[in-house]
Amino acid sequence: MSTIKISGKEILIGKTIPWSIYDGKGTLLLQKGSMVTSNHQLNVLLERGMYRDELEVAEPTSVEREPVTGESNPFEIFDDLAHRITEIFSRIVQQTGITYKELQEFCTDFQDLCEKDADAALGAVHLCHNHPYTICHPLHGAILSELIAKSVGYDIEKRIPIVAAALTANLGMLDLQEILHHQPTPITDDQRERIQMHPEESVRMLKEAGIDNPDLLQIIKQHHERIDRSGYPDKLDRSAIIEGAQIIAIADRYAAMVSSRSYRQSLRSKDALKEFFLQKNKLFDEKLTLTFIKELGVFPPGTYVTLRNGETAVVVERGKESMWPIVISLTGSGGALTEDPVRRDCNSELYAINEVVSVSEPLLFNLHTLWGYT
Repeated sequence: MSTIKISGKEILIGKTIPWSIYDGKGTLLLQKGSMVTSNHQLNVLLERGMYRDELEVAEPTSVEREPVTGESNPFEIFDDLAHRITEIFSRIVQQTGITYKELQEFCTDFQDLCEKDADAALGAVHLCHNHPYTICHPLHGAILSELIAKSVGYDIEKRIPIVAAALTANLGMLDLQEILHHQPTPITDDQRERIQMHPEESVRMLKEAGIDNPDLLQIIKQHHERIDRSGYPDKLDRSAIIEGAQIIAIADRYAAMVSSRSYRQSLRSKDALKEFFLQKNKLFDEKLTLTFIKELGVFPPGTYVTLRNGETAVVVERGKESMWPIVISLTGSGGALTEDPVRRDCNSELYAINEVVSVSEPLLFNLHTLWGYT
């Protein structure tokens, strides 16, 4: 890879970068679309040396996007929300001002995504990774948080601060989160200290940006507390941890587990849910944990499976009356990709699920089509 050195003048604090940044040895420092959030971070990058691929063309960052209409499919809505949350993060980092009402309106649109097609939304959690991790992860966590809170019985208004917290809880470590996503080595002591400080840092940033909703801020501050008092920043007892914080804690952990990193493959949903089951009433409240597992189902949408007839398929719909879902077969019994993916009901003995599988490279099919959207 032929590289070009990047000067500090080319980086704007709080704006997404138009190319990936590498150090002099070719190690990825920040992925295209990430954000430099402070002068301190920029100085650290300058000291290390910043380079970009000579062949990578910068895309315009100021193009206005047309709002997504109500007729759009869930995956188009997800992409639109990803662009909008990037802009919201930028405004918070730059302290240019944002109101809680604006954040509420975004959360309402987000709830519409989950209401329109919860199975497609869960599919996005497992399969949509075409934006930087610091954008995908909060969107995935917010989808899970919305579905858990709804299943627990929260009405739509009471779910808004929970969704808003899931989206903004990691603002205090956006830059570090992107670095850790690509870092092949264990975290350093300094990084661990920043991680443990980020709930309070996120609260501080939101307050300075003009958001002071007490429910939202309390959820964010507590979202890494654990019922066995092993959490941070205050090692709270279970009786002191509010339920909203526990909800996004579960969602945040699961979303991280089923996302791949530079040093590991993503966990299969089956293995992640098994770990949650084994940890119920240890790290997380038992009732909430079991509600979460029931909501996702044995085979969550977006899960790859093999069928009894030898086909490989992806789950697109949770089972309504039984544990067996609806899937779309992506390969034939011989392993070759099919030209026209076929819908299968796994209640049928012929199409019963053999096992959940990991796919090293995503099978290239249009998600819109798989979920029946054109």
